[in-house]
Amino acid sequence: MPFSTFKGRTLHLLVALTKLAILIFAFGITWYAGHRGIFLLDQSTIFDGGWRVLQGQAPYRDFYLVFGPLAFWLQALFFKLCGVTFTAMVVSAAVVNVVATASVMRMGQLLSGGPTYPALIGGLVTAIWFQPPYGTLSVEQVSFLFAVLALQGLLEAGRLTAPSAKLCWFLSGCSVVLACLSKQNAGAFFVPVCLGVIIVQSLESTKRTLARLGLFIAGALGVALAFLIWLRLFSDPAMFWRHAVAIAGEIGKNGSAAISRHWWKTYSCA
Repeated sequence: MPFSTFKGRTLHLLVALTKLAILIFAFGITWYAGHRGIFLLDQSTIFDGGWRVLQGQAPYRDFYLVFGPLAFWLQALFFKLCGVTFTAMVVSAAVVNVVATASVMRMGQLLSGGPTYPALIGGLVTAIWFQPPYGTLSVEQVSFLFAVLALQGLLEAGRLTAPSAKLCWFLSGCSVVLACLSKQNAGAFFVPVCLGVIIVQSLESTKRTLARLGLFIAGALGVALAFLIWLRLFSDPAMFWRHAVAIAGEIGKNGSAAISRHWWKTYSCA
């Protein structure tokens, strides 16, 4: 075996082991941070909502949320797998942290075009900040997870050929709506980001831009339609609109107005 080939394989093995170590670290640091204490207000919301879903209750029909239901569905799944314990909440956050870290490392590799250091550094930073500061699932981080997956899908599509690329654009649209179904404003923030990425990817052809946007929008509409059907059959559309749209919108509007009135205090504290 030529030395250059041996060196290349050794380097690939070291990079793969480093990525694995970062993923293990992503799980471990969340496990450690999540078991250090409990923030009763926000963490109890996810615990209670996940438990209610596990008991067969439906969001908006049997209990009310000012968020989307996705984080509560995800927590109910981990309660089903791990039991109704606080540790199940930490495990769900640790798994989300691992997935987000892996996704960021993959995007770093795609964007760098060759060097692995940006991907490894991005993965390590993500492993530290994404879930460990909170320790358990939160609606914001679940929303950011699906936003990250949507961006990864767009980047993957840029290097693939049809039909794999078409599937990635479609799934990216699905993911960005799932992000909105966890936390409305956090997910909505990434909609123009994703649209911008598609446009930049397709600058050479207007026809190609429209086709890719069509696939992205089709995925988004597919998930939105499925959610509306679920609301109609198993939940309460009116209560969803009242709590997750009208009331949540008023909270956001009032909060934005308060920030705009006292912007100088915000920047002083920062």
